[in-house]
Amino acid sequence: MKDKLYVLLVVVLLCLFVGTERAQLQRTSPTRQAWEYKTIRLYREYSSGGFDDTQILTKLTELGSQGWELVAVNTIEDATDSGNPLGTKHLIQYFKRPK
Repeated sequence: MKDKLYVLLVVVLLCLFVGTERAQLQRTSPTRQAWEYKTIRLYREYSSGGFDDTQILTKLTELGSQGWELVAVNTIEDATDSGNPLGTKHLIQYFKRPK
């Protein structure tokens, strides 16, 4: 009876050791996600009614349905003749999606 108990104890300890080792290996060498990137440039024209973002929203919806995620936007403003910064705004948009 004692021998069976010792064998059972050894089996349990061995299972715990193997499970712990496997978990440690998974933590130390995780699989890295590969990404694909895309950059687009859109223009926002200012008119007397303000900015019309219809084109931008349509493009964002299209890219989102393809799995692209917007991660950053840079804005470059062109000054109008009078020096008013509400002329054309160039939006450089950066996207990523899993490969």
